Amino acid sequence: MNKPEHWDSSYDLGIIAIDEQHQELISIAEDLAKKAISKETTFEEIKIRFDALLGYTKYHLGMEEYVMQQSNFGDYDAHKAEHDKFVNDIQSLRLQLKQHNVFIAKTAAQLLQIWLIKHIQVIDKSFVDFLLKKYPNIQANDLLQHAYDDLVLNS
Repeated sequence: MNKPEHWDSSYDLGIIAIDEQHQELISIAEDLAKKAISKETTFEEIKIRFDALLGYTKYHLGMEEYVMQQSNFGDYDAHKAEHDKFVNDIQSLRLQLKQHNVFIAKTAAQLLQIWLIKHIQVIDKSFVDFLLKKYPNIQANDLLQHAYDDLVLNS
């Protein structure tokens, strides 16, 4: 996977699956922002990228929340509330996009980039630190992969 243009190694949390998902989210947001200002991009292309951004955001946050629940993360409710508010904000912007307001796509992409970087550096970092302390004898990447496999196999 190519790292996004606005990715800094300080955003890496040390769990490969989470880091790769964060990079993918930033990449989708960057792509949406570029398409939103390109005169060559159709409105349909912008809607497709916006929906990809919203869908992947929900997927990633859902995976995080599942792992939090499985590991009995104490700050789960606050973390989930932050996720829910963010998804509601993005969905609200998506509704505005239906009115052919292409500027909304760029705004949403920028919002995601800013929110995600802050979220990674503070909120997700505390969750990853919790995982690494709770499971010191297990590779965190293996733990996360096990949780993801469990989610996929049991859903």
